[in-house]
Amino acid sequence: MLEKGKSLVSVILCNYNYDQYVGDSINSILRQTHENLQLVVVDDGSTDNSREIINTFVDSRIVKIFQKNSGQAAAFNAGYERCTGEFIGFLDSDDFWDNDKLSSALPFFDDENICMVQHNLRVVDRGSNDTGRLQTKVKPGLTDVFSKYFRKNHTGFFVATSGIVCRKSVLDKIFPLDVDWKICADVAFTRALPLFGKIYTISETLGSYRIHGENNWVNTQQQNQWLINQRKYVDYTNHCLKKHGYQQQLVFEKSGMYRRNVLKNKIPGLRSFCDFLLR
Repeated sequence: MLEKGKSLVSVILCNYNYDQYVGDSINSILRQTHENLQLVVVDDGSTDNSREIINTFVDSRIVKIFQKNSGQAAAFNAGYERCTGEFIGFLDSDDFWDNDKLSSALPFFDDENICMVQHNLRVVDRGSNDTGRLQTKVKPGLTDVFSKYFRKNHTGFFVATSGIVCRKSVLDKIFPLDVDWKICADVAFTRALPLFGKIYTISETLGSYRIHGENNWVNTQQQNQWLINQRKYVDYTNHCLKKHGYQQQLVFEKSGMYRRNVLKNKIPGLRSFCDFLLR
């Protein structure tokens, strides 16, 4: 069993031009009830006041990396090289955690078959006000995502970056990431993780996902290409399967996710009706 409070957790916080929010994100990590942590802040070439704000924090647990703008995967790689913890958490610099996020997540790693613990994220606005929505809604409990890949033929079993804690010994099999993942680089490791263990989703919501109108992902052209993105995630998962010696592949066209999306676009009025039912 993990000795309470003793396991070192490294947290990678990547930032790009979020000077309005990065201070809140850092504070939410330093306020964790699990105090045995290392915070690796990677500023990916910000052109705003992010560097000045990051440098106001003086704490022996913080490692600061300032690099030229290279994209999220490159920032993850730079941060990962400095991580020394047994477990790795990830936080986007416009999001923030509840104080007990790490202390709530770590006990689930007592099961050595679990390689990642995740939790859903509440959506807040630029002023940190709760909107009453969840960023995604993943069913809680222990999940063998590897087997679900082949039953469902999609990879939609994960929360956003800020809701993830992983076992470093498993991430060592995956990092460094392909730097072509300029955004959504969490896909480059989360989709490979189920090849090495199970995923546990906590029932509690332990962090906040901020929608503020200037998100590097939300409402961008890349996000709006939903079906293209989901196919890309499946293709990448198939790449990981092949890389690690698995012959079986996912077929995205067989997934309910694909069929529902195609049907909504083919039948006039069905898209708005489906959206209404999902409100």
